[in-house]
Amino acid sequence: MASDDTSIALYQFMCNNIVGSDKDVKNRRLLAAAQDIIKSDDLQTVILSGSSGEGFDLNESDVDVVYVLTLLKVYEQTDDLPLNYSQKSSFIIDMENVKPGYTKLKLLNSCHRKVISCCNTVDGYSFLSNLKFKMSFLNKACEDIVHGPCISDIKGEIDYAYCLHSSSWISSAISWTNRSRNAWPTRGLKLKIRQRGVLFVPVGPKGSLREEIEGKQRKDLIRTLSALRMDGWRCILQSEQLKGFCEQLNQNLHQPITNYNETGLRSIVDEVSVLICSKVFHSAGLHEITDYHKILYSILHSLSSNGRRVFLYLLSIVCHRQLSQNISFAKSMKNKIQYTKYRRCLHHLLLSTNHDAVSGWLHLATFFYQMNQYRKCKYVLTYALQKCKPVKLCHFANHSNEQRAQLKSDIMGKKSVMRCLKLITVQYVHFVKGSSLIPRELPRPAVEGVLFIPPVVFAHFLCFLCHFHQQNAEKCGSSLRNLHEAITKDHCIPNSEFKARSYLILGVALQLVGNDQAANQAFAEATKYDRNCASSVQLLSRRQAHVFRLF
Repeated sequence: MASDDTSIALYQFMCNNIVGSDKDVKNRRLLAAAQDIIKSDDLQTVILSGSSGEGFDLNESDVDVVYVLTLLKVYEQTDDLPLNYSQKSSFIIDMENVKPGYTKLKLLNSCHRKVISCCNTVDGYSFLSNLKFKMSFLNKACEDIVHGPCISDIKGEIDYAYCLHSSSWISSAISWTNRSRNAWPTRGLKLKIRQRGVLFVPVGPKGSLREEIEGKQRKDLIRTLSALRMDGWRCILQSEQLKGFCEQLNQNLHQPITNYNETGLRSIVDEVSVLICSKVFHSAGLHEITDYHKILYSILHSLSSNGRRVFLYLLSIVCHRQLSQNISFAKSMKNKIQYTKYRRCLHHLLLSTNHDAVSGWLHLATFFYQMNQYRKCKYVLTYALQKCKPVKLCHFANHSNEQRAQLKSDIMGKKSVMRCLKLITVQYVHFVKGSSLIPRELPRPAVEGVLFIPPVVFAHFLCFLCHFHQQNAEKCGSSLRNLHEAITKDHCIPNSEFKARSYLILGVALQLVGNDQAANQAFAEATKYDRNCASSVQLLSRRQAHVFRLF
């Protein structure tokens, strides 16, 4: 009895002080699984593992991420090769003269030079070098280092493990499934684990003469690897991470949904299903699902109301930063294809308005501008500018304690955290490299890499561009004055770097109306705040003779 009481007391202490309640842990696991699905693509399957993947939000714990490379496949013998094996880089297991738990991977075929360069030739055969394999993923700019089987950042906060996958369970690991266990994993779960195959992590045993070409079959990873194939979900997830949810979900999928018309939950299902319809989850195999509403309902039904809001918040960020910016509209496309892409991009942009007050709407306005729909663009800009009030929390800005206390008493004490993030935070306008949403008037040298623009500055600049193309000189002048006022009063401009970028944008606008003298003054102000933009200023100054002017 004393032992039982001690266990219960320890469990309660951990729930109250360390990991949270069982519901908290379950919600974290589900959100980690949702992130894995969103981040996976045709080239790799992403698995958040370690304590974060298990739902334990521990202080000072590192983040472990597993990347399963889908273009590299491992087979136990040549008889297992599929007919289309030549379309991917294929390896054969060679366990001759290796320690238990390890194997050599012999290259059978590959059409990728990078894969061939990661191999060493031994006795006339090419074997995958675990050292070269890991070195190929090093990011020298971030000063990454090799740490065992992983690539780690210089601070030791994140570990990335790049793995190869075998679809079949190898014979040398068959003894694991035959071990007698009374509780977990059950026989049915072990069968599912076997059906999902094995992961190979690049690391060799210490002291081996051929350590570099051997790869360890991580037993702990194999034990936690399980299936989540919910009517077509082709992703690899950890069984411990979802073991309770999988069993419940499998039962729910075969039962009729009685409360399907719940107003709140149904609205969330409809919003997120837009993503699935638009092939956001294409790489995860969800494009083959016909009854996706039922699956999506089962996932969201397992989350608390707060969990659903967090789930939508994460999807909104993904749509805002990536999905809606990577769709191109070529003039040679047929009308039907253009319309399909237009609808898909519009869905992503509407979903991207759920994570803060302004930036998602500004992306939507930019989309309408790129489609030459200036009236819609100005309508959205008017709505967005109404949200850019001094009471908002601007990203990167330093807010006084009085401002924070006022916001907390007026808004944050009455609404949920997710609701507050949407209502009172204002983030910068974010464009990824090569984004199709970047206005064509912005020069290419100014948008290399990632571009960040203060929201109020960008809104007035975009409004100016709409009036410029509509040849409305009076409204152009008004927008220019508003743009200059926003810069001088530092509206949502947190630091000197954003100030310099704002003056560059003002200079571009002044160039378009033919005021070269004022444009040069704006460029000079930009260099005062940030010397790194001097090269952009020089290129912009050369454009003056080539700018098409209406006035």
